[in-house]
Amino acid sequence: MKQYRWALSGSGWISTEMAKTLHDNHHTITGIYSKDRKTAKEAAEKYGIEHVFDSYEEMLADSDADIIYIGTPNEIHEEEAIKALKAGKHVFCEKPMGLNEEQFVRCLDLAEKKDLVLMDGTTLLHMPLFKDIRKVLKTGKLGKLKMIQVTYGIQKDFNPDSRFYSLEHGGGALMDIGLYAISFLCLYPVYGQCA
Repeated sequence: MKQYRWALSGSGWISTEMAKTLHDNHHTITGIYSKDRKTAKEAAEKYGIEHVFDSYEEMLADSDADIIYIGTPNEIHEEEAIKALKAGKHVFCEKPMGLNEEQFVRCLDLAEKKDLVLMDGTTLLHMPLFKDIRKVLKTGKLGKLKMIQVTYGIQKDFNPDSRFYSLEHGGGALMDIGLYAISFLCLYPVYGQCA
């Protein structure tokens, strides 16, 4: 089986968790770029990342990575995904892929045109629990589903500049935490169709 090589955009908490996971599972991380060069260098040293790049564009041009992981602020996900796809790289992007349908469709259309994988990193969709839930629902043991109610929340102190509260930064109830509930309802056809 081919061993894919990764490069990371971002050096915040979620990006360094991804670096740790890749490192712990013996994947090669060819490079990292972050506006915060200090934290990028720390991640590189800690997780065996080969290069710290001075710009995202330099990383795309010089890295021999197969996959670009995007863990940067929400408002630049589409821009970085488009650049990576144009550079011929597969993309694994933290949610949301874009701030609206048009941004997502641009990314998806380009990935299809270039025959590249474009994947959303919504964590709960990859958790074993949700695979088990799907299996139970498919058996019919619970009878015919008529309604699903999903409640998902997080407690954060109010800060209008935080991505959790700022629509300008791709946050807000729908774009950040609410995506988990919507993804849960939409992912599996057994739940029905999402409008």
